[in-house]
Amino acid sequence: MKKIALLSIILIGFLMSAYAQEWMVESYMERTHISTKIGTSVGLVLSGNIKVGAFYQKHANTSLFQEEELPHLYEEHFKGIYFSYPIKQSKIFELDMKIRTGLTNVGFIITPSFHAYVEPIRKVRLGLGLGMRMLRPTVQPSISITL
Repeated sequence: MKKIALLSIILIGFLMSAYAQEWMVESYMERTHISTKIGTSVGLVLSGNIKVGAFYQKHANTSLFQEEELPHLYEEHFKGIYFSYPIKQSKIFELDMKIRTGLTNVGFIITPSFHAYVEPIRKVRLGLGLGMRMLRPTVQPSISITL
């Protein structure tokens, strides 16, 4: 059974990469109302500039001298998949609607957001996202490289 599952994952990955235009790697920081988190994502850019991929995010300790006081039910790690759909795009600017969904140490989370990207250098994008987390706004600056 494990071999069938592994083989099907490899087959799906191969088919996705065969129809993909490009790979994209992104590093980001997310500021929530509780703390700062850092993360990275890897994904495929499909036709129509639709992006799908996986991400991993963790708590960033920004305090130099002492541990931050965090709530009892606080997510330390957030990993899952994302889907990004372009709303408006031009040669150097893009506005996307992104949905991330995944698991944390607290449970299952879905986070919607809007991201604006500027491409100052070919294949390098700078972005700023605004989203919702626990019904509170979040800010998410990022840098991404298209491979």
